[in-house]
Amino acid sequence: IPPFREIIDNGENGFVLSLKADLWATVIVKLLKNQHLKNLIGKKAKEKATGMLDWEKTYILNEKVLKEINI
Repeated sequence: IPPFREIIDNGENGFVLSLKADLWATVIVKLLKNQHLKNLIGKKAKEKATGMLDWEKTYILNEKVLKEINI
């Protein structure tokens, strides 16, 4: 799904997979067996989310777009 690809770096801070159950099962088992990997991906996901979804940055971006379209 394209919007998720803007947020998720596959294998770095999450996983973007097709809707095939065997692919998801493989990733889930991998994470269950590897606590370090699970924690690392979770940490990177939180860092990216807090960096991208900062209210001040979002406000500034929205304000800029609204000014460009004269609202």
